[in-house]
Amino acid sequence: MPTRPPTHKPVGYKSPDRVYHKGESYYKSEHWRGLRARALKRDKGTCVREGCGRRARTVNHKVHRPHVPWATNLDALYNLESLCAAHDNKAHPEKGGHNRED
Repeated sequence: MPTRPPTHKPVGYKSPDRVYHKGESYYKSEHWRGLRARALKRDKGTCVREGCGRRARTVNHKVHRPHVPWATNLDALYNLESLCAAHDNKAHPEKGGHNRED
C-alpha cells in the first residue's frame, strides 16, 4: 500500500501561493510597513492637509482599499497621504474619533 510523503515544512516556510494566513491583517505586513515609512519620509513627517503642518502619525489611502489581507493596486505611494490624528479622524468618522484633536 502506498504511503503519503511527509508533510514536514522547514521553520519559516511560507507557501508561495499564500503568504498571509487567515485573520492576518495587511497592515501588519512587511509590504505595508515599508510603504508607510516611504510615505511618511516623502511628506517629511508632517500632515499634508493644507495649512496644517502638524506631525503626521497616520498614513491614509486616498482611495480606500478593499478589506483583503494582501496588497492591491491601491497600495501604492501615489494613493497614500500622511495625516495628523485630527485629520485622520475627520477622514474616518466611522471610527468614532472625529472630535479628537492631536
